[in-house]
Amino acid sequence: MLGIDLSHQKVYEVLVEEGIVTPGPKARRVWKAFSRKHSNSFW
Repeated sequence: MLGIDLSHQKVYEVLVEEGIVTPGPKARRVWKAFSRKHSNSFW
């Protein structure tokens, strides 16, 4: 809007630094392993 090139992450980091925003818990991905009886049987 003002022509300033800032990422959303940088704005968030500055807000956290200044104490305006408190960071929440980080979400972690749950990886699901799978295996097949024969190679390429998934296709």
